[in-house]
Amino acid sequence: MKNGGELRYNGRKSPAEFRVASTKERQEQTMDYNDLINQAMKQVKNEENKLQHVNILIAGKSGVGKSTLINAAFRADLAQTGMGRPVTKEIQLIEKPGVPIKIYDTVGFELDKKVQKRTIKEIKKLAKEKRKNAVPDDDIHCMWYCVSAPSDRFEDIEENFINDIAALGIPVILVLTKVFSKEAATQLEATIRLLKPKIHSVVQVLAKDSEFVPSFGIKELVEETCELLPASIQNSFVNAQKGSLALKRKKSNLVVKASVATSFGEGFIPIPVADAPLIIATQMAMLAKITTIYGIDIKKNRLETVFASIIGILAATTSGKTAVSSLFKMMPGVGTLVGGMISGGVASLITTALGQSYIQLMELTISGKIDLSELPADQLETMFTDFFSNYLKKFKGLKH
Repeated sequence: MKNGGELRYNGRKSPAEFRVASTKERQEQTMDYNDLINQAMKQVKNEENKLQHVNILIAGKSGVGKSTLINAAFRADLAQTGMGRPVTKEIQLIEKPGVPIKIYDTVGFELDKKVQKRTIKEIKKLAKEKRKNAVPDDDIHCMWYCVSAPSDRFEDIEENFINDIAALGIPVILVLTKVFSKEAATQLEATIRLLKPKIHSVVQVLAKDSEFVPSFGIKELVEETCELLPASIQNSFVNAQKGSLALKRKKSNLVVKASVATSFGEGFIPIPVADAPLIIATQMAMLAKITTIYGIDIKKNRLETVFASIIGILAATTSGKTAVSSLFKMMPGVGTLVGGMISGGVASLITTALGQSYIQLMELTISGKIDLSELPADQLETMFTDFFSNYLKKFKGLKH
């Protein structure tokens, strides 16, 4: 908010080092930070609403550890007891509000031949029906076929089932579960590959720590799966999965890169000091997208407080830095071009530092190292300022 030419946020003056003398343009400028917070919260909800469902078929004999695998790969403990909803007699749908994924789980696959044939028939019918609808959100996008590594068995009916599913155009990943011995699992994998089932890949997994072997393989499984999915639903999958921080970071860095390009362009606006609110709006939109990628619950984690702290920092930093370049913008002739280059460059650096700082905050949150719902606002602001300052210091020639 403006008051006597000094930038304020919630009635507080900006830090002295970023305070700028009053100008006619600044007096005419409106920067409503409460409105920015509200817009940012709405943007998070809008980004969440854009997410389409990813539909994964998971199959395998009872006891292979499908529920443990699902809970290790996806957030919100999807495979809780009683969560499955019958779709057919042999198929259950596992889903949860707020998590953009649907798991179609087969049951009783290892029972008598009649049940096996009925199961295969129902799955093929389900897949064909969804393909017929031609709605990306309703398609079966991938199948995980699970084989217990300790069982050391892969039957003909399993191979035939995999081939039938692959023939429908559904990519299949063979998941070797309960891999307590990598040597034994590798031998089983080699045996299966000799049969040449129509699979995309084989991933060895131990979804839960055992007494002697730590869990592994979930990261590789979710990353392998993401590569198979259409680009239009990859963000949905990244949101739902929790097995790979690297995957979330990769998608978030793409968002940061796009936002940096936008903020650089906004630095060319030929109106003194008018770029600051536009740049901050771009930066808040970036944070909304990153929040969605990490699957952060906005209510549980009090994101209003987070955004308020960040906007307070940005208001001071962005306005202080762009005020210098605004002097160049006021010069006739070269002023607009040179001033734009300086402001655009500074805005890009600030946007980069902001994006990387926020990614760091999100990773601390989902890893359970901090609890945003319990962190006092002043501690949050101090912590984020430290992140932000450290990233800014990495850029030569930019002093904070």
